[in-house]
Amino acid sequence: MVRKLKFLGMISCLALSCALVASGQSPQVQSDKLPYAVDRANVPDAIAKVKSGEFAAVHVDLIARANASEGIPVLKEQFERVHDNFLKDKIAAALVRLGDKNDKYWDFLVNDGSAASGIRLASVWDVGNKPTASN
Repeated sequence: MVRKLKFLGMISCLALSCALVASGQSPQVQSDKLPYAVDRANVPDAIAKVKSGEFAAVHVDLIARANASEGIPVLKEQFERVHDNFLKDKIAAALVRLGDKNDKYWDFLVNDGSAASGIRLASVWDVGNKPTASN
């Protein structure tokens, strides 16, 4: 009985393989290539896309995650040009993460950007200040 089940299992696998080959599909093989957003080799492309103005949040995130300080000038330029609050928020966060010392990016995240993302970031001055009935 066990031999029959093994034989039927092998026949089923063979039939499925034949069906895939006959339909022109091959079994999926996992690629060694990393996804765009995590492959540091894509950083120059991401910087070029941001510089061109034709970019998405994934490009900004890649620059920030790769700690690519060479992207700071183009990120600053696009921060001034972009009107989309979501992208502006991403750019400000990337600039802060990359260590840019200009307070306007942090201020944007605390004040303006938080509205875009639906998150209220605590100010440094909020720490330890509990609201009271007189406030």
